[in-house]
Amino acid sequence: MNKISHPLINDAKYGDKNHDLMFAREFGWTALFLHAGMLRFKHPFTQQNLSLKAPFPADWLALFAQFGWENPL
Repeated sequence: MNKISHPLINDAKYGDKNHDLMFAREFGWTALFLHAGMLRFKHPFTQQNLSLKAPFPADWLALFAQFGWENPL
């Protein structure tokens, strides 16, 4: 993501320290800004199609509201 100018917030390897500092200062965000809301895959042994969903935590929902973003889940 960083190679295409979309660094991951608070990721030591693929992030950008300046973005990390700005998100901490402006929004109090210190967690890794990466979340898998849904994963779909075929189980390697049973071949069953699986779909796993994980709702966004409260701090993410607060940030969505602050930016005016719609919850994609």
